[in-house]
Amino acid sequence: MDLTTYHRKYIADLGGILLILFISYLFFSGLYYNLYWTFSPRPPILFRTDWKGSKIETLLQKATDQGYAYQVQLFQIYSNNKEENYVAILQRTIWYADLQNAESAWGDTSKVNSQIYSENYHWPYSMNVGASFSDESYIELPVNISIESSLRCDDQDDQRICAYFGHHEHWVTHIWFMSEDKSILTRELMYELISKAVNIILEAHPPAQ
Repeated sequence: MDLTTYHRKYIADLGGILLILFISYLFFSGLYYNLYWTFSPRPPILFRTDWKGSKIETLLQKATDQGYAYQVQLFQIYSNNKEENYVAILQRTIWYADLQNAESAWGDTSKVNSQIYSENYHWPYSMNVGASFSDESYIELPVNISIESSLRCDDQDDQRICAYFGHHEHWVTHIWFMSEDKSILTRELMYELISKAVNIILEAHPPAQ
């Protein structure tokens, strides 16, 4: 092998390694999702830029029998006195082709009086996210939340679990909030994220059929 051929092979191998490192960085840093949504229509769900410092655990979108569903799970780890506390948000937004199905889905969530469970969702660290909501668990929302909405919270020891339900025309969204430290998951934080989620839905277009 002459020197020129060796140099070309070395440069090709080095380029391949750098490409792999670059792709790995995009994926693990979350920049992949930024690029994905830069060139694709934004799904009507929260994104890591809506919650500063958060990372994406899952991002799913798929057609259903009644329309189209989007799901995202965001998380953030807060350090306090050398302890790490996990805060997670899982949002599922569904577009119903039939307006009556959307209204029915909204009615099913808004009329729950005793227990709501998120058993169908995967949460990291196998945390118990079952929430028992009493009639007194409703949390008043700010007036700027302009769609049909409901927010309920349940404190379990140090944990806090809250569930927001919203409905606008063909859209129904559920947002589950969970924190290992209830002092971190404040009403102000939830209000901010709910307001952003509502604005996203108000500006959303029906999925392409």
